[in-house]
Amino acid sequence: MAINEVIMENLTKNLEALLSEVKVCNERLCASLHDEVRLDEYDNFSNALQSALDEHERIIIPASNSPHIIERPIIIPSNRHIICEDGAVIRLFDGVKTLAIRNSNTADGTHAPISAPRNESITIEGGIWEDWCKRRRGYGDTGMYDEGRSFFGVSTYMLLENVNHLTLKNMKFRYCGGFAVQIGDASDVVIENIRFESCFADGLHINGNVENIYISDVRGEVGDDLVAFNMFDWQNSSINFGPCKNVICQDLELSKNSYYKAIRIEPGVYTYDDGTSVDCSLTDAIFRRISGIKTFKL
Repeated sequence: MAINEVIMENLTKNLEALLSEVKVCNERLCASLHDEVRLDEYDNFSNALQSALDEHERIIIPASNSPHIIERPIIIPSNRHIICEDGAVIRLFDGVKTLAIRNSNTADGTHAPISAPRNESITIEGGIWEDWCKRRRGYGDTGMYDEGRSFFGVSTYMLLENVNHLTLKNMKFRYCGGFAVQIGDASDVVIENIRFESCFADGLHINGNVENIYISDVRGEVGDDLVAFNMFDWQNSSINFGPCKNVICQDLELSKNSYYKAIRIEPGVYTYDDGTSVDCSLTDAIFRRISGIKTFKL
């Protein structure tokens, strides 16, 4: 066996073992959450969901004959498990220009490295998560962190950053005008069984300072990268800059209707306001079993 094949075989075995442990740990942390509430009756879904997240560990969102409407960013604290029953649709109200979901300890790493405490153990399972857009938007038009766009590089439906032990699984995203999910400054991330339907920008937009990330079974129609690893990125597309290491990204299928048939892998060197810099590299990563992609852009 050639030396390169031996190196790749060893890397694959090591990454599979490491990320299998990450999955088990995330599942164990999630299973330890027991304080549960079910959102069956409410006058205002945004208020009910936020109150439930503030007060309980496990939040069950039931299916409904009509979408559950949210009109403002919903904020997820640490040690939370959101479970959407089959057929549950959560929709951002028409015309809302802010993002729909974010975690509570978000921090802006544009000007200096993030030093704030991270959130721990957030799992979102199931659900159809809808934006209201009918074309590409984002970049200050939708998906903003807040009305003042105080985190300039946020352009997404769901922002999950500055967090450890993050799991997203069995979810569908529709009509996202910006990125569907934006992630950075995170460790021990598991993303499985994700679908995109008529989305207009990146599906999974992974920025810098991410370690131990397992992505599997991601499929659908997007207007830009199905999955992007932008450790270095433009300032209107990231608030997280730095290296990414220990990655398995597998079983991806881009819809034939997606005109942009590429995956971006973007390393570089980012300079902070004080002149210090960070190497935004990608180390120990495996991409495999990918269809519908014609170009890897590096």
